[in-house]
Amino acid sequence: MPDDPATIATYEQAHRVGHTPPAVLDMQRRHGIADLEIFRADNRLVMLMHVTEAFDPAGIEAESASNPVLIAWHRQMGRCSGRPLPMDETGRKLCGFFASPITTS
Repeated sequence: MPDDPATIATYEQAHRVGHTPPAVLDMQRRHGIADLEIFRADNRLVMLMHVTEAFDPAGIEAESASNPVLIAWHRQMGRCSGRPLPMDETGRKLCGFFASPITTS
């Protein structure tokens, strides 16, 4: 995320309880995201998702590309998130990129 206090404040405000659009939260639940937390240290973000057996990244991608509320949310958050990850050749930032776990419990 850009090292800019206004951008960080915008991002944090959007993720406060009651500020994330219900359509975003509903979509996450429908596609197997049971809980999602975002941690920030300076301008670095880490997202931790707890998923169910129903976790469906392809369904998240499809719905995120077709639902106007989700499209607007991802655009707004995309302006806050900075550069794409280097390993993501599509140029996407956070949305749509799911890393593989390196440990399981």
